[in-house]
Amino acid sequence: MDKQDIQRVVTDRIIQAIEKGGMAAWIKPWADIAAMDRGIPYNFLTGNEYRGINVLILALGACENGFRHNAWLTYKQAQQLGGQVRKGSRSQLCVFFKVEEKRQLNESTGEEDIKVFCPRIPFYLFNVDQVDGLDLSAMEKPAVTSADFRSSAISTLVNRQCEQTQLTFRHSGNHACYSPGLDLIRMPEGDFRTGDNYAATLAHELIHATGHVRRLDRHAKIDSMFPQDSRASYAFEELVAELGSAFLCAEHGIVGEHLQHETYIDSWLHSLKRDKTLIFKAAKLASDAHHFVARIPEPSVTLPLAVAA
Repeated sequence: MDKQDIQRVVTDRIIQAIEKGGMAAWIKPWADIAAMDRGIPYNFLTGNEYRGINVLILALGACENGFRHNAWLTYKQAQQLGGQVRKGSRSQLCVFFKVEEKRQLNESTGEEDIKVFCPRIPFYLFNVDQVDGLDLSAMEKPAVTSADFRSSAISTLVNRQCEQTQLTFRHSGNHACYSPGLDLIRMPEGDFRTGDNYAATLAHELIHATGHVRRLDRHAKIDSMFPQDSRASYAFEELVAELGSAFLCAEHGIVGEHLQHETYIDSWLHSLKRDKTLIFKAAKLASDAHHFVARIPEPSVTLPLAVAA
């Protein structure tokens, strides 16, 4: 399967899921995997978490098939562990990005030019629920936590950014937002139906904040992707923030939502149909943002957490 076919197959699957199920199809996979043994899909043999577009692919696969675990294996790995993939089981098409260099002599300068390529290589995964003969007794059990505890997990990530990268956080106003010019996250206090909704909204704004020049410097890159089309640039950044916050919420067992994504879903669908590479780019940037906020060291001080009304 060549690069274009991989992009088309993956993107078409996501488009079909959203068109068929609307907002529920966008939210449900993250709610499902948030309740599993681990919130981010991972390899059962190595323990390594998947990243980028593969997180989205495997979340959809788990939701569509009703899997109980978020652990995955290749066919060969299942055999290596003494398991056997059940007959008739369907695999999930995932994508491996292999970095390759091509060296070529530049005749005009006499120097060697190096070009970097990242070919997309397909590989296939099965959920451990599709494999007989595996010992699943040592798998982690989903943690049972309160809404306040889950909200505090996202608040802790914000606190880390405030201390380590000079982000500003404030409870004020009547709607949540991130201001790039002020490098400020603003959240209304006590204006959410549930603690999980507060946490999901805060996670969304936190992912926006990772685009600042002091962090991943993503905003300028996105603007360059959509020259002279500020609306498309804004909608794409919203898609990155939506995916990144979904990854964060799934990791921490948060099943919440915020209202902004309904505004953009038609725009996303239009863009996905027009550009088959878009979801790959958005998922990579979202995964980068997720990993960035997760690795910032613990802060020495904490900020107060709003209690949902």
